[in-house]
Parts: sequence; structure tokens; C-alpha cells
Amino acid sequence: MQWSPDKNAGFSRANPQSLYLPIILDPAYHYEACNVETHLSNPHSLLWWMRRLLMLRKRWRALGEGKCEFLQPENHKILSYILRHESETLLVVANLSRFTQPVELDLSAFKQMIPIELFGRTKFPAITDAPYVLTLGPHNFFWFSLEPKPQPPPVKSESGAPAALPVIAVAENWREIFDGKPRAQFEAALPDYLKAHPWFFAQNKTIKLVTLKEHFIVPLPGEAPAALAFVQVEFVEANPELYALPLGLAGGREFTQGIAELTLPAGARLGVIYDALANPAFSKALLDLIRDREHLRNEQGEIVSTRTPALRQVLNSDPTPDPVVRDQDEGNATALFQEKVVLKFFRRARQGVNPEWEIGHFIAEENFPHSPELLGALEYHGRDDSLMTLAVAKAFVPYAKNAWKFTLESVSRFYDRVFASAAQGRSPETPPPPGPLKLLHRGPVAQTADHVGTYLESARLLGVRTAELHLALASGEPGTEFSAEPMTPHYLRSVFQSMRALAVQNLRLLRKQVKSLPPDLAPVAQRVLELEPVVFGHYRQLVDQWFEAGRIRIHGDCHLGQFFWTGRDFVFLNFEGNVTVPISERRIKRSPLRDVARMLRSFHHAAYAGFHQQVEIGVIARENLPKFEPWVRHWNRAVSLAYLQAYCEKLHPSGILPVEEDKLRRLLLAYLLNQVMDELGRELRSHSDNVRAPLAAIVQLTDEQMPVHVPAATETKTPT
Repeated sequence: MQWSPDKNAGFSRANPQSLYLPIILDPAYHYEACNVETHLSNPHSLLWWMRRLLMLRKRWRALGEGKCEFLQPENHKILSYILRHESETLLVVANLSRFTQPVELDLSAFKQMIPIELFGRTKFPAITDAPYVLTLGPHNFFWFSLEPKPQPPPVKSESGAPAALPVIAVAENWREIFDGKPRAQFEAALPDYLKAHPWFFAQNKTIKLVTLKEHFIVPLPGEAPAALAFVQVEFVEANPELYALPLGLAGGREFTQGIAELTLPAGARLGVIYDALANPAFSKALLDLIRDREHLRNEQGEIVSTRTPALRQVLNSDPTPDPVVRDQDEGNATALFQEKVVLKFFRRARQGVNPEWEIGHFIAEENFPHSPELLGALEYHGRDDSLMTLAVAKAFVPYAKNAWKFTLESVSRFYDRVFASAAQGRSPETPPPPGPLKLLHRGPVAQTADHVGTYLESARLLGVRTAELHLALASGEPGTEFSAEPMTPHYLRSVFQSMRALAVQNLRLLRKQVKSLPPDLAPVAQRVLELEPVVFGHYRQLVDQWFEAGRIRIHGDCHLGQFFWTGRDFVFLNFEGNVTVPISERRIKRSPLRDVARMLRSFHHAAYAGFHQQVEIGVIARENLPKFEPWVRHWNRAVSLAYLQAYCEKLHPSGILPVEEDKLRRLLLAYLLNQVMDELGRELRSHSDNVRAPLAAIVQLTDEQMPVHVPAATETKTPT
């Protein structure tokens, strides 16, 4: 192949007539258009495609060493075969025709397995007994990895062994489990059930006792009524927690959420008590309560429904559509009603108004346009004046994509361009160390814009939307819940104490585990331990200086996963905040830089997650991470700066941020270090391999501060 577009295709400086063989001058393959140098600079060229193909072949040993078993489809223009090597099972399907071809494959031997396409790790429909149908374009092919279908974990006892459902005898009605002996038996069955589900927060705590506190009967249209029970879970060494548990009776149907089996006196089987959220009719009944403003009552309190006028507009006079229900790891269940309404049910019941409802209701009154429209809520009002938010309904956001996935797609395109640049010996431009603020005044260098691409504008838009949310959360009347308050020395001292306590706790844990870390990580961990006085020094500046800034209600868990990308704009997905802390703590007014620090860390995680995604699909070897580390940091730095610049410019006129650049930088650095320390503790407690990321971030943050830009007086703009 020609080497470059230079004279004689880059192979010789001699006169073309004196060459042993002539260079290629055919228009289709002219050396000026088709050469190695040109292909290296184009990540979508044939050369790069072949490189990725070879990397994939090296990663999957079955492609080179696997035992081949040919399939016999009726369409003889399709070549298909199975490759097996150790734990790898690959399916290869190739179209040998110059026309599009369909094919039906007999894959019944791999029933319930999932074909995953190797290039993009895209999951295809599960294999069944029916012929597996594929359509291939001219001379196209598929490489699939056949992998087992993920199975839900079986219900286990506290000893870890799979447990059969406990049997409870009742006289005639399943609701007898709320009284007498059946109640005691049902309460005894709940610890194993709760431990088996990821929405139960206290997986690592020892349950001492589970008590049924109260319950409400929930009518189901066309079915027997269900119940919404409140169960209190007491632990050996922790405070009790309250959970909202929907319950129903399954007769002939089987549910994976079974809790206990009920029998009648004669031994006949009455049915199985199950989690009623597995029945779409229960979620439908909850939305109907909101829609019709109906209440449920018992002796201890009532469930009150609230709706906004928007709910009538969304549903019109149509019947409530059937929902699709999904559990989420943060302890919530979400019901989607045919791309119209999203109902979030809070399994963990906490005292107070959930910020999801409180913040959502306030910003709706302020006409904040960058969040789904609020439709209604269900709240528990106790006779003892207790208050809990049970569910919140919002409008569905059509054509939306999670901003985390959107960012990973952008990072993937960034790495396509990076691999081409690295192959030509290029490295990212490093900003000059003295005066990093000047880089912001200049705007991004051309190389940054070329490589990062349009995501720079996305990062700026995210910065603007974050600032607009903070302005909305500070727009209330003075002295109200949603107004700005000054950041007093007393408040800053409390922030310093909490940051220092978290760092002491997690560094002590790191010191205990440093010997068990991988050998290549131990020096980094030791370096972090040596930096303890430096970290405390950054925290100490919070009390050694006066900060003229404000504190407001904040989002509390602001990261890329909390945004939707609609194709034109970003919208906030929810406002529940950090679900691991009590609602009273989430409602405390804080510096908005806490949200900013969380977002900057989210960009950092996206940069590395995107790189490891390239490793997973076989584009690059894992051991090449050090080689591309400068590029990873290059993307993270460029995107973070774009986000910060847009955020500070938008929020600066409000007076919520410090006016002086140096103080703003110090405050942001303290919150960044605190965020990383929190991540370090979580990774150490879970013994995760991801502990490398927070360790490296602590070293980087103490070596160089994140540059920020506060607009000068002449740049001050009136907020819109």
C-alpha cells in the first residue's frame, strides 16, 4: 500500500521515470488519496477497521482456536457455524451474496441464551425453540457471543442457602396475616425476603426484628383488593428503618416476588403472598388514586392524594393505561404508563416531604422548564402529625436518552479520533502550568475542539442548566425554604469538621487495607496516605478565610445519570437527592459547589468508563491504558473546564459564588476532595477494583487545582 501523498507515494525522492515499478495513478486508488498516512488520520478507514478486527480476534480465542460446528440453514447463500473454546461460544453468520438475504437458524440447543454482537456488545433477542431469524445486507456478517440469560437471584435465607417459601396457615382469608399468629409467622418470613432484593438498603446489616406497623387496603379494578403495608425493620447495630411493602394474593398465577405460601385448615393451598408491584393492576390503582383525588384511611392515619391540572391534560378522559414496572437499585420502583406518565414509588418510607415532590412542586411554580412536568403525589399523614411521601407522578419525556449513555457515546467517538492521532505519534496539548485561568479566557485550543467535538457545547449547556436550577432554588422569598442565606463562619466550620471527619475515617480504612491492594496500586495508596496533611490543609482554608458566598437548597446527587438528553436540550430527571441520607439532611442549605463537584467527578468517571468500554469491545488492549492516560485526562479536563466556565458565568451575578477567583477555586477544591474521599470510602468498603480512580484523583487534585473563571465586572450579565 502507498505510504503517503508525498512524491512517489512517500517511498522515494527519485524521478518517477527511474522507479523500478510505476506508482499507482488510477483515480480510484491514486496514491494521493489511498495511502497509509491518510488512512491513519481517518478513524473510519479500512486500515482502522482491520486493526479493530484483529484486536477483536485476539481477544476472543475461539475465533482462532475454537472447534468449528457448521449449521445447515435452508438459505445456501448464508454461511453459519458455531465456534467453541473453553467458556467461549461464538456464532458466526456471513452473507456470501451480493444481495440482502434472510436466514432461519436452528439454535434450539442454545435455548434461553442471549446473542451479543461482538463489535458493539449489542444484545439481540433471546434464543427460543423457534427458528432464529436474521437479515443480512450484501456481503455482511455477524459475530455473536452466546451468553447465558441473566437470572434473578433466588430467595435465600440469612445462611445463604436457597429457601423455600414459608407456609402460613389461615382460616379463610389472606388478610389474616395482619393479626394474631399468622401475623407473627409472616413477620418472621420477612427478613429473608427483604435481604434477597437489591432495593433493600440495609444488605450489610443484621436484622433483629421486622414488625408490621399498619396497612391500607388498596382496591384493584376487577381483582381482589391488595394491601399497602408499612414494616419496621430493626437492626442489631443501627437505627430502625421503615419500608412500604405492597402485598397481594396470587392464586393460580406464579410470581417471582413470592413472600409466603398460605394454606387453609384442611391443608388446601390458598395462594402465595407476593409483592403487589409485580401486578400491573396495583400501580394502576395508585395512579387512579392520584387522578381521582381519593384517600385511603385506617386507624393510624390516611394516604392523601394530590394532583396538578397537568395530569388531566396528559391522560385526558382516557382510561388509565397499563403500566410496565421496574425496580431500581436506589430503592424505588418506577411504573411507566405508555409514554404518558411515570410513577415513582418510594419503597423506603422516610419522615418528611421527599425532595422529589418538594423541589419539583416549587420549581413548577417558578416555571422552571428543564424538568418533567409534575403531575401529582401520594403522601401518608399520620394521626401523630407524621408525614411521608409515598409516590410521585411526572410526565413522560419522549425521545429522551440518559445523559450518561449520551456522554459515553460521545466519549467513544472521541477515542475513535484519539486512536488515529496516537497512531501518528501525536499527544494531547498540555496547558501551560503557570496561569491556567488564561486558558479559559482564550477558549479551548483548536486541538481540543477537534478531538472532543460537539460534546464541548453539551458540557457548556449542562453548566448553564445546572446554574439555572440553582438560581431557581434560590428564587424564593427571603427567609423561606427556597431562598439564599449567607455562608457564615459557623456554617463553614461545620463543613470543615464534617469533611475532616470523613477523610480521617476513610484514610484510616485505607491504611488498614493498603497491604491487600494490588502491587501496582500500593505505592499510589501510600502516596495518598502521605498527602493527608495536604488534604487537611485545603480543608482548613474554609475556616481560615472569609467567604462572601451563599448557600441554598441544592440537588444533592447531581451527576450525568440525573439528566435526560432530548436531542436538543438537557432536562433534570429527578430531585430526590442522595437517598442514603435522611430527608432532613437533604433539605439543609449548602453551597451549590457541592453539586458542581459531583458533576465534575461524573465527567471523570465517563472518561474512564468510555475507555474501558473500548477495551470490552476489543478495540484496544487493557495494558495500553498508561499510553492513553494523557488523552483520557485531556477529555476530562476540556469538558470540565467548559462546564465550569458556563456555570460560573451564568451564576456569577447572583452573588451565591465567591467573587474572588482564588477563593472560588479553594472552595471548589475542598468540595472536590470531599467528594473523592466519599468515593474512596465506598470503594474500600465494597472491596471494589474501582478504588484506583479515587486514589489517582486525590493525587491529581493535590498536585494541581481545577482552574475556574469568574467573569470580570464588565462581563456581568443579567440573569434571564
